[in-house]
Amino acid sequence: MKNYLREIFSDILLSIVTKKYGTSLNDYQREEKADEIIKELHDKNTFTVEMTQALIDKKGFNTFYTSNIGGTPVYALVKEGMFHKVKICYFITRNKDTIDGPYLEKIYEELRKQAIGENIFHSSEFKQG
Repeated sequence: MKNYLREIFSDILLSIVTKKYGTSLNDYQREEKADEIIKELHDKNTFTVEMTQALIDKKGFNTFYTSNIGGTPVYALVKEGMFHKVKICYFITRNKDTIDGPYLEKIYEELRKQAIGENIFHSSEFKQG
């Protein structure tokens, strides 16, 4: 995952753009607006975004999927090995409406705690690696 904001949150970003601009934009313009949001998020939250990306890079997450743990919507960040065998699996809270500084900080804290061994969502799928 080279740009977690773009890869994981693509659907949310495009939904935010659609809510703001309606159907007046074509696909290319929507993608451009999503990229502008990503740049703004990065510029306003540089430390948090870069630390989160560094943690994702260090763990080698290469895919993700949406899930639900005890009624909490989450993204599972996964490092898959040969034959799609899960080697590491961490979770982050999934927010369907907004992406802002406090949410990015929450994601970083969730990943940081899991990196030191805390199964913060108490999931049987949590895997330290």
